Amino acid sequence: TRWYRRRQRQMCIRDRNNTIGGDTPAERNVLSGNGWDGAGIHGSETISNTVTGNYIGLAANGVDDLGNDYHGVYIYGNAKTNTIGGMAVGERNLISENGRNGVYIAGAETTGNIILGNFIGTDVSGLLDKGNFWEGVALTDGAHDNTIGPNNIISGNDLDGVYIFGTDTSSNTITGNYIGTDYGGLHPVSNANEGVFILGGASDNTIGPDNVISGNGDRGVYIKDDGTDGNTITGNLIGLKVNGTEALGNGNNGITLSEGAQNNTIGPDNVISGNNGEGVRLDTNETTSNAIIGNYIGTSEDGMTAVGNGLRGVFIFHALNNTIGGTSSDERNVISGNRFSGVNIMGAGSMGYTIAGNYIGLAADGDTDLGNGSYGCLLYT
Repeated sequence: TRWYRRRQRQMCIRDRNNTIGGDTPAERNVLSGNGWDGAGIHGSETISNTVTGNYIGLAANGVDDLGNDYHGVYIYGNAKTNTIGGMAVGERNLISENGRNGVYIAGAETTGNIILGNFIGTDVSGLLDKGNFWEGVALTDGAHDNTIGPNNIISGNDLDGVYIFGTDTSSNTITGNYIGTDYGGLHPVSNANEGVFILGGASDNTIGPDNVISGNGDRGVYIKDDGTDGNTITGNLIGLKVNGTEALGNGNNGITLSEGAQNNTIGPDNVISGNNGEGVRLDTNETTSNAIIGNYIGTSEDGMTAVGNGLRGVFIFHALNNTIGGTSSDERNVISGNRFSGVNIMGAGSMGYTIAGNYIGLAADGDTDLGNGSYGCLLYT
């Protein structure tokens, strides 16, 4: 039947301890142009398989578009502890130009999978936009305790770089990736929307450390919706080049929390600078009990030079009971060098804030003038 022929044109793994590809060109598979997915990994007994060194969605030259109709790699149905990629250059998969997601991980017991060292949305050089039609990497439907990174380039995708959605999609870690940049971390290869988008009740996920989330079309990181709680953003460059000194801003805010996101933590050790909008924005009344601690917002990575965000350092609009800073030096934010105010809290519904222990308008040494363009801290209704 036509269904059978189309189904046979994808590689589907339902076993354990298999290797698809290898670390030499001779071992490389080109898994492209298929009617479904490039590689499917499915089932609760599908454990500890490796997909490495393949081209998935591009031609054998690593440049021309031969995308699979659906996902590049689809891990689902409770598949566990599978590895896509590897740390050596020869183990890198090229996962680009697919009709849906580059890598899609889904299912309540789809857990322990590792995606590392791949180019997801670029050509073989890591310089040219060859984005997947949806997300670079998507985790949904309760997928948990999976790791994205290190050493992935997740750039050029037509929606978001990384998309984490749904209740019980939890405890996943995004670490050590370039999201929105080229292979060198110095030029934009923009994901069209967010660098990282967490929504729909996804909880307790960790973004960081050591991601560069820069050059994306909209926000660097966006966390939204009631029940999207307990996520942590820590140790990232958001809006800077990998050198930590030059702007490579996201098109909108560095980080946005909105529409009921609660109990999320921004920090410590993020550098959120050079973005076209706010450094950090919190909005809507239900966005409560979030903490912004231990970040540099508007400066270089060493905290000594202004690389200001295009609007405010931190902007709070009709959000409640959030915390900026704290009583220890580890909780101190440096919020300096931004175009307008360092901290701006606006709207009758904005109340119950703690703003403590920060340097607002100073460099990280606490002595050097690195003033914001207008107010240090502005509150108005």
